[in-house]
Amino acid sequence: MSFVWVLFLLLQYGSALKHSFTTLDDRRTIIGPLGFPFGFLETGHYDMKVFDYNLYSEDQPNVNNHVAGVGFLLKRFKDESDFNHYINEMQQNDTTCVFQKYLDQGDDPFSGGDDTFSNDGDGEVLNAVEDGIFLDMSQASRWAPNTSHVSYDFRRGEAGYYFLIYQICSPPKDVTIYSDFELDFHFSNQDSFNNESYLSAGEMILPYMFFSFFLLYAICLYLWTNNISAISEGGFGYFADPAGGRPLVYPIHYIMSFLLLLKTFSILFESIRYHYLRVTGHATVWSAFYYTFSFLKGTILFTAILLIGSGWSFVKPFLSDREKKMIFAILVLQVINNIAIVVLTQETEGEVAFDRWTAVLHLVDIICCCAVLIPIVWQVNTLEKNIELSNNSHADINDTSDAIISEDEFENEPLKGRPSDQKLASKLKLFRSFYLLVVAYIYTTRIVVYIFASTLDYRHQWVKHFVIEAVTLAFYVTVGSLFKPMSENPYLYQKGTAEVELTL
Repeated sequence: MSFVWVLFLLLQYGSALKHSFTTLDDRRTIIGPLGFPFGFLETGHYDMKVFDYNLYSEDQPNVNNHVAGVGFLLKRFKDESDFNHYINEMQQNDTTCVFQKYLDQGDDPFSGGDDTFSNDGDGEVLNAVEDGIFLDMSQASRWAPNTSHVSYDFRRGEAGYYFLIYQICSPPKDVTIYSDFELDFHFSNQDSFNNESYLSAGEMILPYMFFSFFLLYAICLYLWTNNISAISEGGFGYFADPAGGRPLVYPIHYIMSFLLLLKTFSILFESIRYHYLRVTGHATVWSAFYYTFSFLKGTILFTAILLIGSGWSFVKPFLSDREKKMIFAILVLQVINNIAIVVLTQETEGEVAFDRWTAVLHLVDIICCCAVLIPIVWQVNTLEKNIELSNNSHADINDTSDAIISEDEFENEPLKGRPSDQKLASKLKLFRSFYLLVVAYIYTTRIVVYIFASTLDYRHQWVKHFVIEAVTLAFYVTVGSLFKPMSENPYLYQKGTAEVELTL
């Protein structure tokens, strides 16, 4: 719990919606996106300040006089996939400039005219949709201690998904150029009630959506806990058939209850967090609560999948050494995963540290997802081997057994006392179903969602979150239905209640 407390304290210093970007000694000639992309409505407002800007080279003095142009461009794209394609082309062809049209206007792009604009600050726009909003940094008079500033109010027909790009155009060959600067962002929209909202157009619905999922999880938690409570008190619960006998509650059911509790509170805090992000642009305390509960939920989720997959509690009251090592490894990976989350709350997209820790986060998440499948594969292989050996034998195996026999036990024990082929096949089918269910959940929430999310326009960014939560809810409900307390759990082969209780 000490790590959880440290995690909570660290997260209080980072807001989930960071409004600044800092880079020092940056060698990149094009950076994008700077900060997170933002969906502006026709009532949107864009404001950015540049502090402590410096462009220098150890090989070339006054390097700003030797580049075609340098500056920041806020440009509209159809979706994230469209932006990625565009930025990859720019990176492969360093002779192309993202704000070339502004450079073609002449030596003084701020000389005025009907096509130039200056709502406030030093920015310029020819056409916000086609050409973007440009802030020129080639003039050293705008550098520190001065502050460059651009501000723009969007108008009819200019709504869309905007990405901020920084570029040094046509740098001298064989010369390394470094950039230093700090940015302060202010992106906002007007909601349907004419109130200022700091969420992107496609995220303004998220506080209400997450709260709706909180209610659904709260209903599931109520039904699950009351069902277990009723069975523990000697009843039959809500879902058992009284004719089949009293259902049995195992320790894994209490772990599943705790997991559902953590998930319910984490999504409640996420709803509150997005509400404050929408209203104030900051949600420091609620972000700390959300990430703390999210860490606990993620750890218990992977642990519960491992325990169910290994057959613990349902089948055997112990874990093998390799299963214990697997759970310990998952816990370590979850700690690393949440350290990465803490770091990411302190960084902004586009910063070097953000890219590095994002890679760590994705790598650890993939390893965890693969690791939880291993115990299920072990059990499936064991069952398949038991069935194969049983079919090859001609011994009578009608005696009862209520525990899955491990490979070592199967080889050392006599054939008498093994489960019937029918029960082994039933267990094998259940394990295979659980394996496919976990694979489908991981594949959908870790891969499929992010593939189609890159094709969502600025108004439908909420769909990604909806699909993730809907699939997660379906996964929880399905697993709970498969492994709820039952009088005759398909995991077990029972012949006598006394023998079952003795074994368990």
